[in-house]
Amino acid sequence: MRTKVMYLKRVLLLMLVLICFGCLSGCDSKTKEIYVPEVKADIYVYDKGGIISNEIKKKTNDLLDELESKTSAEVVVITVPDLNGYDIESYANKLFNKLGIGKNTDDNGVLLLISRDDKRVRLEIGRGFESLLTDSVSGRILDDYFVPYREKGDYDKAVDQTTQAVCKYIADESGVFLSGISDSVSNSVDESKEESSINLFLIIMLIIIIVFVVLVISGDDSNGSGGYFGGGSFGGGFSGGGGASR
Repeated sequence: MRTKVMYLKRVLLLMLVLICFGCLSGCDSKTKEIYVPEVKADIYVYDKGGIISNEIKKKTNDLLDELESKTSAEVVVITVPDLNGYDIESYANKLFNKLGIGKNTDDNGVLLLISRDDKRVRLEIGRGFESLLTDSVSGRILDDYFVPYREKGDYDKAVDQTTQAVCKYIADESGVFLSGISDSVSNSVDESKEESSINLFLIIMLIIIIVFVVLVISGDDSNGSGGYFGGGSFGGGFSGGGGASR
């Protein structure tokens, strides 16, 4: 009898532990919710964080509508009050794939996510744009067009300039002209691309020189002691996590 009582106590204790664990898991899931806007036709800007003026919302929305109509690319701007315990990379990736930004055949979507209270921003890039809007390029766009204005508290300018820069890259790649891109952003992006081309050329030349030196050293070693040289719901698009955060 005593053995049965002890057994029942253990079972009840185990059930209590499991119930407590379930409650904690439930509470955790509530704090891990993300804001998913109700998508509306021809709307690309969702300002849950309340940091963008109506004028810039309309201007930005018109530009992004023009971009999709001419290239099929979908760029979406979403602001939130906070990240609700997430890091911005996880939040942006979950939100991007939940909405399916970009066409599912091309994965040509971009998400500009801004957290007001966390003072964090991210460009989440669809797989189809990862070779165009690389992590490096995305980071440079945020450094040049978003961060300086965020530091001044001017989210209107930050959103306006950043979306123009992103659209400029996509438009140039697609060979189309967008009326909503200002000359200042256009010229700045072009200059940045030229600088990147020069840097890439220098990197390639450095690699060639290193390979040449290695081959020479290896050749000398082989002729001598035989030494060894070695080394150690929009369009259904998807993002694999490419992009940049600031």
